[in-house]
Amino acid sequence: MTTLKWSEVYYKPLNLYAYSGTADGLSVGDIKIDFDKPVNFEDRNDEVSIDALMKSAFWLRQISSDSCQPQLAYHVFSATHRPSYLETYFPLVKSLDKDSRHHFHETITKVLLHLGFELQLLKLARVSTQGTWSSSTSTLKSILNYPNDNIFVDCIRVNPAIAYLVAGHIVELFFFRQDFLDRLLQSKIHILLYTDQDSFKADGGVAGGCYNPERGCVQLVVSRLFEGFNQPTPGVFPFLHEFGHMLDFFDAGTAKHELTSSGWLPGMRPSDGEIYSPEARKTFIAGKRLEMQCYDRQVENPDGTDPLPIGHPYVFQSNSEFIAGYLEMFFRNPHYFAAQNPDLFDGFAQLFRQDPRHYWASDFPFYIEQNRAFYHSGQRPRPSGLKLETD
Repeated sequence: MTTLKWSEVYYKPLNLYAYSGTADGLSVGDIKIDFDKPVNFEDRNDEVSIDALMKSAFWLRQISSDSCQPQLAYHVFSATHRPSYLETYFPLVKSLDKDSRHHFHETITKVLLHLGFELQLLKLARVSTQGTWSSSTSTLKSILNYPNDNIFVDCIRVNPAIAYLVAGHIVELFFFRQDFLDRLLQSKIHILLYTDQDSFKADGGVAGGCYNPERGCVQLVVSRLFEGFNQPTPGVFPFLHEFGHMLDFFDAGTAKHELTSSGWLPGMRPSDGEIYSPEARKTFIAGKRLEMQCYDRQVENPDGTDPLPIGHPYVFQSNSEFIAGYLEMFFRNPHYFAAQNPDLFDGFAQLFRQDPRHYWASDFPFYIEQNRAFYHSGQRPRPSGLKLETD
């Protein structure tokens, strides 16, 4: 039996080793796990089947062309179906009591079973010599054991663990705003995951992930769901960023996904009806005005001596990028965010009825360091593309 301490290994990727058509075993970091013995977590008094872990790791390795290597926590959840193992992906849960944690997971199940939640997995073949694309249906069917010839497969059915992870991220966002969640599900939460980068690009995906207004969906390579969780403090969160774009394009008043950016989050417009929060709108506008002023001063005089905006110049190119970028920083850098711009922080906190500082011991430093480094570099950022909305 391999004995591990859960608190020291849950965030480390689980890898197959000595792979040559079959796998000889698994490793967590530099720790090898015997192929024929179960894994025991001494600090959880629990044991996990090595066969179930192997099956989970092999499945993702095969369909993603070896590009997706999730953390041990994901694979243990996939093997055991015990939701508590996946809670390391949801920092909010640390602040919840037993009953609230149970409700958190009940809400995830509600999302998974709702017809308004559509999560699909897509794989395409490589480009042919004629430059056309065709579906790798036979390969995908053999790996997923999926009965249809449709290359868009229902991720909730073929891999409930990934579906649970995605739904959990959404529930974490709206746990204290079930009215927001219900309004979104009334329309549709449509997410397309791709097994690899080639499939993503072939289906119209751009950059590292995107929101497609014409299709009303988030598009993301499946490996990007895991890239920010390889350390005890969760880091980059591309899914939340792209989901922020979906919220910006969502008209909560009509429960429809629009083709143009609104520059608002749901609940910030009077037309949103009963979910409208005038105080959140008021503080958001005040905080956004301050960020715009700080940024404009950097455009005029990029010597880094004036007060700096929180966000990178990238998020000042449009109202939509501002929404997505600051939403991500609200959940990853709450202490710095609140100290630099209390009004803008309060706008988000009032809207979502939560304060991540209560369960976030220290900020994820990467965004802060990278953003400040740009402004201290002396480079002149491009003029802002933002405007203060007047609707």
